[in-house]
Amino acid sequence: MNTLLNFPRLALFACMAATVWAGTAAATPLALTKSFEGNINFVGTQASLQSRNGGAKACELMSSARASIALPANATVVSAILYWAGTGEVDPEVSLNAATVTAPPERRYASTIDGLRYFAAAADVTALVTGSGSFSFGGLSVSTADIYCAKQQKANAMIAGFALAVVYAHANENYRVVNFYEGMQAIKNTSITVPMRDYTPPANKGGSGRFGYLVWEGDKTGQQKGDHVSFAGQLLHYAPFIQKNDAFNSKSSANSDEVSNGIDFDIVDVAPPASSTNADAVFTTADDRVLLSMAAIALPSKPADLSIKKTQSGEFKLGNEIAYTLTVTNEGPRADNKVAVKDTLPTELDFVSASGPDWTCMRQGQLVSCSYGKPLAPGATASVQIKAKIIAEGKIVNTAEVSGTGDGVPQNNRSTVEGDTRGLPDAKGPFAFTVGACAPNERIKAAGEQGCALFKGPVYAGSKPTIYVTSVLDGVAKPPSASSVKLRFSLECHNPATTASKEGSYAGRLLSTCLDDGSAVTAAGGVEAALEFKANEASVAAQFHYPDVGIVSLRLRDGAGNVARARFASLPTSLRAAYEGPDGAANPGKAALTDPAFVEAGEAFLVTVSAHGPDGADLPNFGRESGAFALGEALALRAHGEDDREQNLLQAQDTWTLVQGQNGKLRRPHAWNEAGLARLEPVLTGYLGERNPDTGEPLKIGGAVTEVGRFYPHYFVTETSLGFGCLPKMNCPVDLISRATFSGQAFGASIRAHGRNGAPLQRFGDALVPAITLSAVAAPGGTAAVPGSFSDKGPALASERELGFRLPVPFDAKAGTRGWTAPTAVHVRAEAKESRKTPDGAQEVKISSRRPAGLASREGGIMVINGRLMVANAIGSTASTTPVPLRAQFWTGTAWDHQSLFDEPEAFVGTVEFVACRRGLRDPDNTSACHPVLVRIDGASRGSDPVALPILEDGKASLILAPVIGKSGSVDIFVKGRDYLPSTFGRVTFGQFKSPVIYIREIY
Repeated sequence: MNTLLNFPRLALFACMAATVWAGTAAATPLALTKSFEGNINFVGTQASLQSRNGGAKACELMSSARASIALPANATVVSAILYWAGTGEVDPEVSLNAATVTAPPERRYASTIDGLRYFAAAADVTALVTGSGSFSFGGLSVSTADIYCAKQQKANAMIAGFALAVVYAHANENYRVVNFYEGMQAIKNTSITVPMRDYTPPANKGGSGRFGYLVWEGDKTGQQKGDHVSFAGQLLHYAPFIQKNDAFNSKSSANSDEVSNGIDFDIVDVAPPASSTNADAVFTTADDRVLLSMAAIALPSKPADLSIKKTQSGEFKLGNEIAYTLTVTNEGPRADNKVAVKDTLPTELDFVSASGPDWTCMRQGQLVSCSYGKPLAPGATASVQIKAKIIAEGKIVNTAEVSGTGDGVPQNNRSTVEGDTRGLPDAKGPFAFTVGACAPNERIKAAGEQGCALFKGPVYAGSKPTIYVTSVLDGVAKPPSASSVKLRFSLECHNPATTASKEGSYAGRLLSTCLDDGSAVTAAGGVEAALEFKANEASVAAQFHYPDVGIVSLRLRDGAGNVARARFASLPTSLRAAYEGPDGAANPGKAALTDPAFVEAGEAFLVTVSAHGPDGADLPNFGRESGAFALGEALALRAHGEDDREQNLLQAQDTWTLVQGQNGKLRRPHAWNEAGLARLEPVLTGYLGERNPDTGEPLKIGGAVTEVGRFYPHYFVTETSLGFGCLPKMNCPVDLISRATFSGQAFGASIRAHGRNGAPLQRFGDALVPAITLSAVAAPGGTAAVPGSFSDKGPALASERELGFRLPVPFDAKAGTRGWTAPTAVHVRAEAKESRKTPDGAQEVKISSRRPAGLASREGGIMVINGRLMVANAIGSTASTTPVPLRAQFWTGTAWDHQSLFDEPEAFVGTVEFVACRRGLRDPDNTSACHPVLVRIDGASRGSDPVALPILEDGKASLILAPVIGKSGSVDIFVKGRDYLPSTFGRVTFGQFKSPVIYIREIY
């Protein structure tokens, strides 16, 4: 491991700079280095070794730096990658928490730009990062040669620091592919594109993505513009860390660090790209010199879609053995090496055996678990057979489930088959229910086919489908011996297992209410109807009607006691959803700020869903389903929108519960974690196990799409930007304020809105920003106001403002005031009034950046200092130009001190006032004024001309006066141009002055 400063090597660097480093060295384009998949995401942190960001002081490096990383509770670290970078030759060996870390040769990178050599390196540190914590980095050796440590801040080129990226797994994360691209590319006045083509997004593109990048050097002054980053055509903006015109600004959103000197490690949520095959990240710089070393993307991806189909063989009779065959299919797009099935046998069955090629099975009580011993390729199938003995009478429902690495289509992960020792729909006779009419001697087909096939539904509640009664002999349709046949019909409820008091009908007869599940078909049960068979016909058509939902059986019994049944599902045709606030206020459904809002972003609102038939009537059995067909997550809300983040913004809270006293209505609280409107639709997927006959996918039943909202912020967070670094005598509060600004100087303020879950609201902007009032407070969350006043150049309906703050007593050389205000901490508080819908109308609520007691208020702060431009006294020359020193100073509270960290962003045009001219510098035509031509700035025609004032660098500059040929006298100078740096008076004396040197002739 190298030491922090390796001086022999640094001397060599300086000697080689003019020859070896000229031009741009071959860079390493970013390429895919690491890839992970699962229910995962990534986070990051960073820290710079630069203790200062100003001028040559940026090369005053710390020997170590520390940064923290936080993972969600119960998260598991999948991978941790340490990145570091610096100036000079590659240092491959550093330390993390005192452990030596070495970058492998293939992960050491170097690049040269503007004659400056840089390096970056990466190493796997998963063994050192087991969860949340604080990490100390050190042992980095870099060059601090003069070519990196320029005196001017803009020209400073030092970098030294580290970043840590952690991929973690968590049950609440979407299934994603996380890819890391590494290399090193220097950029300046150009763009580079990083292709990201190594992912397979899901077909529905649900969930959100995350994009991150790590660049070094960057804009340490906040003054270089024209830099931006885009992903998949989307220009990134996440103030204050990623500005649309200043993306590389030495601020890192990865750990919310606004002073990450020389490092931009930014991570933002993004919508998955529209393309199903590729996306590009584009990095663009103007005058800014940056070095890109890593980009990372986490996108919802499609894992192996495993489906399972269960079939059964054997006669359902007490004491018989039944064989269940479980066939697993990998629907693609990738292989899966963790295929497993589980089958919990019902109590009517006793386990016999379980086996299959490449399967390993074990039994624990009624649970049978089997694991497949090799990867299952896309398109491949694997079958395992479970045998069991029937030990009890009744209905036997058996469900098997498949699992793998991850599955984006959970609807096909379960398969259920049923049997009943009490009699099943079959075609043995003498009667059967069929889909269509059967011709005499036509063999009856299995359930699920059309025409002369056993009827299996489904039907829609309230509809009137035709179900045929067919006379059967040994599976073949046979006209009955008598044309008029008396049969008794009844309706049995299976799931829900009891009736909700809705009556069905068949063949023109009212069937009374549905009988409880398992009710016997008795001689006196049901209602009698006489069916008339036409000559030489085996089938009679009759209409069925049931105005409710559930799995039911239509049953018949003839006079001889023979029984037939058709078991099927009765489904709703549509759903309805009503949305109301926690106080019962109805959903306004309007986005305009002039209309009352609904609830806060992230606040629970109530969704009540009901099911309906074709006539719109309520279906009271809806929501009473149980067991494998209990609604659970089969009933959900779908969020519609232009991008694919929508569904991820919607959060279900608690579970669906029946509304007391209102059969058929289910209620569940939800939250919407964004501002504005949500477009929501209730969707029921795979209800009662039904599938779409055309696609084979679980059947979906939906409802109307409703605009819900407006959702408004729970609280604000304010951030400040621009300004300059704090000096010790500015007395900046440690851990609260790191930047300062002059009284009256412009600085940036960003107002970010957050929801109740603490996440920022990305859509808070444009028409959704209410009138925001800004005020100055002494501490975050405090009540003490700060004396002074804001100058706010931004409109009230904007979240990005340009502010200035004027202290109550500024410096004024002409007024001669004293008692100037000392450095003052100013924290920006944002407040807005909002109108919220109530059951009786609307009420006014307040949104504020000040949080309640016990919660941290994030109100960005900046130190406001009184400044002045000190114009020094000088001895002028009558033969050549005269430099007059200018110094930016600030009032410490007791004295004026030099502001050495101040660099002006641009040149100022101003004027220089020449007053109190004496002797030969007076205007001969007006002795109370200065000579208009003789006394002037060098390059100007007259003393009153506007001039380009010299740019202050490190708080210093010189004003150049024209030579005063052959004249003597003095003049007082006052500089006008910078409101936030009011000028002092400086005196320049020409042609005569008293020497400051005393000569001593003799000493005794």
